Amino acid sequence: MKQLMKTFYFVRHGQSQGNLDKVMCGRFNTTLTELGRKQANACGEYLSTKGIQALISSDLVRASETAQIINKHLNLDLKFDSRLQERACGIFEGVAFEDAKQNDAFDKFMNNSQFNVEGGETISALYERISYFMHDLVKTNSFERILLVSHGGVLWTLVPFVLGVPIDDYEGYIGMDNCSVTEVVWEEGRGFVLSRLNIANHLDSLGDSRPSWHF
Repeated sequence: MKQLMKTFYFVRHGQSQGNLDKVMCGRFNTTLTELGRKQANACGEYLSTKGIQALISSDLVRASETAQIINKHLNLDLKFDSRLQERACGIFEGVAFEDAKQNDAFDKFMNNSQFNVEGGETISALYERISYFMHDLVKTNSFERILLVSHGGVLWTLVPFVLGVPIDDYEGYIGMDNCSVTEVVWEEGRGFVLSRLNIANHLDSLGDSRPSWHF
């Protein structure tokens, strides 16, 4: 009997104006730059050969705009899911990254999984959100090849989840390039496996446009 298997293609949104301005975005809505739109188009061309059957995106503007551009190459029924939104950064949203670092709470917010600020979301809560989303997707989505457009913080959290590392023990920092592709495979009886991480060679023709790892 053939075992069930699903492949998830995770894409971080294209360069946003917030990335360019080096601000903490979080749930703060910011549109793509011209480069970001080009990145999304190049990503769509790359993904057009993968046999993707379903497309789900964060509903934040920078992700939804990326998904819409990619979908020009896929012609799928684009769905939006708020569980793919970026981590809420509360009082830091819209604040320049260098200014945010002057706040005594910033380091704890970025590195202590249980610490929070007003209007924010703990790393632990983000981890639980992504964990629930992935298990739910396996159970409720019948397609085998699914594209998910999301954000840097979500993809950072995805790595320890897939590797089975408790978020309190995870000290790695793996930056995800704008419009990079990360592949996660789920196989019945085996669970989730990290197949490919931060693939971005489809962006090489755009020049040195990487990295941009801020929320």
